[in-house]
Amino acid sequence: MKKLLQIEWIKAKDYSSFRLFVLMHFILFLLVLFIGSRIDISIPGFSVRKVYQFPYVWESFSWLAGTGFFNLLLAIPVLVLTGNEYAFQTNRTQLYAGLGRNELFSGKLILIGVLALYGFLLVLVSSLVSGFIFTGDLSFPVVFDGVWRDLLYFLKAVAVMLFAYLISVTFRNNALSIVMFLLYFIMIEPIIRRFFPADARLWFPARVIGHLTPLPEFLSITSAKAGSSPGDQNLTFEAMGLAGKNLSLWVNTLMATLYALVFGFLTWWQIRKKDL
Repeated sequence: MKKLLQIEWIKAKDYSSFRLFVLMHFILFLLVLFIGSRIDISIPGFSVRKVYQFPYVWESFSWLAGTGFFNLLLAIPVLVLTGNEYAFQTNRTQLYAGLGRNELFSGKLILIGVLALYGFLLVLVSSLVSGFIFTGDLSFPVVFDGVWRDLLYFLKAVAVMLFAYLISVTFRNNALSIVMFLLYFIMIEPIIRRFFPADARLWFPARVIGHLTPLPEFLSITSAKAGSSPGDQNLTFEAMGLAGKNLSLWVNTLMATLYALVFGFLTWWQIRKKDL
């Protein structure tokens, strides 16, 4: 494992785009959080600052990190690195040097795991810092109530990057892979879902993976009384008719895990069977 990680690092550090997108992800994520923390629109009964407090910070920060823009900043390095390996025949060179096809696949899995771990730690640490700064009640149950949402973000990051890896191995061209990756989430799956019943639409990959970090109930959160759980259930998006039903948390998590495994298997199959 250490050897494969070293090989992936050697390849990654020579690509300026890899460093650029990871750095952009880090800076822009913290910048958005900082700018948001400077804004506090206080209306009687509402306070935007609550999304920076425990326990709501876990939900709001994991949602922000899991949005399409920040997912793209992590997926593009995987797309570019994989595409470059085909463009410059790096994979063939590694095979000639004695590396097996399974090791080629495993090396990229390790890279994806490292990037997802980086994203997880970024969300975890920023949530803790924000929570300790903006929360008045720092009792143990309040602080860690909802920390499990960061694990769902980790799963989402892994699933998105595995899909990016699958797309890149399938098309083997950086520009085309990036375009197809974006089109799938923006157009292809949403259009296909339109031809299925409402209940069936809940089971599509992008819908399932996206709902791992759903949009927080901001109105309910910001109207909650201090020290209480999100208050007025009449202010939820579903109650207001702004959101439809979704799969239960456990079913959604199970399906997202299954889709991630399918993405990984299809990628492994192509690496094993197709000419590199």
